[in-house]
Order: sequence, then structure tokens, then C-alpha cells
Amino acid sequence: MHGKWLEGRESELTVLRWQYTPQAWADLLKRHGFTDVDARILPAPDGEGLGTLLVRAQGPGLRPSLSRPPGTAHAPSPTASLR
Repeated sequence: MHGKWLEGRESELTVLRWQYTPQAWADLLKRHGFTDVDARILPAPDGEGLGTLLVRAQGPGLRPSLSRPPGTAHAPSPTASLR
């Protein structure tokens, strides 16, 4: 970690976190009723260091058309105004 607030520290800052594998996330979500689960690690852009864990799943009891976050509905077709 870097930043002005770390200047002058005599020791490194330790950050504790949980780190599950993609399979562990998928299993956890499935046990809680999520479907269509996809969990993977995207490689780091430079090929070095840690990648990014990306997890996507369908919420329990939601239809796909209702599962989008608010404000992310599909835009109208460009040809819709030509009719």
C-alpha cells in the first residue's frame, strides 16, 4: 500500500482479508440458492502479480430480466425511432 498517510511508518501495514478460491465462492453461492454461477480469476494485465477474482451469479428466485441493477436496463434499439 502506498499513500501520504503511510509516510513515516516504521513498519509495513498489515491488512487481513479472506481469500477463497473461485470454486469455494461458486460452492458457497450454490449452497445459498444462487444459480448460473461463474467464478474465475482474470490474469493481471502485466502478467505478474495477482489477478482479479470475478464472480457472477443469478440471485435466488429472480428472473434474469429482473436481476439487473437499477438504471442498467437495455437501451432502446437505434431503429426503434425510425418506425
